[in-house]
Amino acid sequence: MTENEDFNTISQIDVVNNEMSSGFETGRVQANRNLHTPHVAAKLAASTTKASAHTMRSFNRERGIFEETTQTGKNVQVVNLEKQTCTCGKWENNKYPCFHVLSACAFLSLNSSQYVQRYYSIVEYSAT
Repeated sequence: MTENEDFNTISQIDVVNNEMSSGFETGRVQANRNLHTPHVAAKLAASTTKASAHTMRSFNRERGIFEETTQTGKNVQVVNLEKQTCTCGKWENNKYPCFHVLSACAFLSLNSSQYVQRYYSIVEYSAT
């Protein structure tokens, strides 16, 4: 196999990998819509799109502490998954992940649904 053929094979593998990752993320967002109230599902879907434009840097991966920088580089937020806090304050106020948390979850390949308060679930909501 020539060097050019090797490069083409690697490029094709990258394309397949990107398509599969995109498909999995779309499926995860759609599955989360069925888990949470419509309001929260819509907020999470919109935030997931916004989160993809940010850069994540690990401070302390073991403790789940990350720094996120906006695409323009003007704002920096710190996410602590262990303490369930974000310096933007939206996670603590709304009780579901802000886009900084969603970005950290994507960075770690975690399901962000674990960080949504139970009372936003369809099961809990239907019980009221």
